[in-house]
Amino acid sequence: MKKFLFALPLIAALAVPVLIKSANADDTPAETHAKGDHHTGILSAKPADAKDGVVAVLTSKHHNEEKTFNLIATGDLATQIAGFMKNGTKVMVKGAVTDGAITVTAVEVAKEHVKKTN
Repeated sequence: MKKFLFALPLIAALAVPVLIKSANADDTPAETHAKGDHHTGILSAKPADAKDGVVAVLTSKHHNEEKTFNLIATGDLATQIAGFMKNGTKVMVKGAVTDGAITVTAVEVAKEHVKKTN
């Protein structure tokens, strides 16, 4: 019994950090799990009932979870997105995520796509 009482504080000291870490793991929404402010995926045409400003839809997989985002862009960015959509290119989109939409600040060919085509 004395050995158990001696070991109990040690077990508690080792278990508490693990429990705290696992409790905090799911506190952030899935949209913020992407690296920084960018999302990688395949573009598709916007739905007919899309809000004003939506130019395409990005389908992104992260941790085996598929998410779709409406992409909001204007000018040259909208033209670039349309070109990538026609080619079926995997892209990396940077921008702010709000309510399932990304206000695009930059778009480029995804690094994974470049490696596969070379």
